Amino acid sequence: MADWLMPEIDGISCCQMIKDSTDIANPRMVIITGYDQDDARDKVKSAGIDAYMLKPLRANDLSKVIEKIFQDRRVKPEFASASTSSFDFKNLNVLLVEDVKMNQELAIEILSKKDISVTVANNGKEGVDEVERNDFDIILMDMQMPVMDGCQATEEIRSLNRNLPIVAMTANAMTGDKNKCLASGMNDYITKPINPEEMFKAIAKWVSYSRNLGTNNALPEQASLPTKETQPEPEALKENIAEVGDTTTSNELKNIDSLPNNLAGIDLNEGLQRCQHNTKLYLKFLADFKRDYGESGLNFRTLAKDSNLQGIKELAHKVKGVTSNLAAKPLADVADKIESINGIAENEIAALLDQFDAELATCLASMTILLEQSSDKKEAMSLENDTIFDSSDLEEKITILSQLVESQKLEAQDLALEYFSAWPIEEHKVLLKSIIDALDIFDFAKADELIKVINKSI
Repeated sequence: MADWLMPEIDGISCCQMIKDSTDIANPRMVIITGYDQDDARDKVKSAGIDAYMLKPLRANDLSKVIEKIFQDRRVKPEFASASTSSFDFKNLNVLLVEDVKMNQELAIEILSKKDISVTVANNGKEGVDEVERNDFDIILMDMQMPVMDGCQATEEIRSLNRNLPIVAMTANAMTGDKNKCLASGMNDYITKPINPEEMFKAIAKWVSYSRNLGTNNALPEQASLPTKETQPEPEALKENIAEVGDTTTSNELKNIDSLPNNLAGIDLNEGLQRCQHNTKLYLKFLADFKRDYGESGLNFRTLAKDSNLQGIKELAHKVKGVTSNLAAKPLADVADKIESINGIAENEIAALLDQFDAELATCLASMTILLEQSSDKKEAMSLENDTIFDSSDLEEKITILSQLVESQKLEAQDLALEYFSAWPIEEHKVLLKSIIDALDIFDFAKADELIKVINKSI
C-alpha cells in the first residue's frame, strides 16, 4: 500500500518502481489518498495499480479490496480438451510436508492407492530442502508446523520454483487462512480431516495445470483458490478427475475385521472410511493416540498453570487434527474450542479442561476395549500359525515384501514384522529389524536397499 502524496517520491512512482523490480514477483498494490479526484483514479488505473482507496481506511473495506484483488487477478487454468480418460496418478512424485505422524501415515495410505510416490518432510524447512534436492509434481503442505510453517515454506519454495503446484492442507478453512494461502503463493487448499476425493481432485487439477504451463518459467498470476461460484471446472478437467473418487476396492473391504457397531465417543464407520477401510491402520492410530496423547489433559493443565497460551493452542490443534482422523468428534470439538480461546481466563479454561478430561476418558476407555479385542484375535491367530518359514519359500516372500515397499504400502511394515518372527536365517533378522525401523519413519528407499541385501544372500 502506498500513500498518494509522500515526500521525495509520490505513491504512483513508488508503485511503478516496485512493479519494475525483478526481485518482487507479481506485487499487489493499493493507492490510498484523502482526495477523491477523477484524474487520480485514471492515473492509478493507467499505472496498473490494483485498487484506489480513500482515507480514512476502514478494516472491513480494506479486507474486501484485498480479497477482490486476488479474485480479479487470478489466472483461470486452461486444460487440454482432447483427453477423455481418467487422470493418470501412477508414479507421480508428491512431497508431503506434515509434522503429525498420524497425518503422514493416513496421507500415504490414501496416495498409495493410486501408486503415487510420496516423500515426507516433517516441517517447512525440511520441505524447502527437499525441493532443492529433488523434483516433484506437486506439494501437499500443512499450514501449522514447528520450525517453519506452510506459508513461510511456500514463500521460500517460490524463490526456487515458480511453477510447482502447492496445495495447502488446513484444519481451519476460514477466509483468513484462504488469504494466507494465496498471499504466500499456494495454488489451492484442502481441508482436514483429509477427504480422499478432494485430495485427488486437487492433485489432478494442479498437476494438469502445471504440465500445461510447459517450459514457461513465469509464475502464473496467483492461481487463486477455486470456488464453485467463481471458477467452474473446465470440461476436460472433469473428464480427467471423473473417476478419482472411488478409492475403496473389494480387496480393501476384505481387510475389515468384525468390530463393535458402537463405541462411546468414536464413530467407527467414519474412522474406518477415513483410513480407507484399513482396519490395521485404524487400530494402529488408536494405539498411537493412547501413547502420544493419553496424558494430554494433564499437559493442558501444566500449560495453563504456566500461562502458556501458545502451547495450549498448539497442543489443542494437534489433538483436534488427530481425533478428527479417528472420528472421535466429541473430543475433537472440545479441542477446537480450546484452540479458539483468546486468553487464559481461569473460569473459561477450567470449564473447557474439565470437559476435555471427561471426553478424553471416554475415548481412551473405548480405544482400550477395541485394542484389547483386536489383541485377543491376533494372539489366537498367532497360536494357530506359530511356524518357521521353509527356506524354499524365502525368495517368494522377500519378493512380496519388496513389491509392497516399492509401492510404498503401509502394510509392508506389518509383513516385515511377521517375517521377523518366522524367518529361519538368524543373520537376516538384523536386516529385517532395520527394515522395520526404516518403514516406521517412511524411509522406503532405505528399506528397499536392505531388502536387496537379503535377496542377494538367499
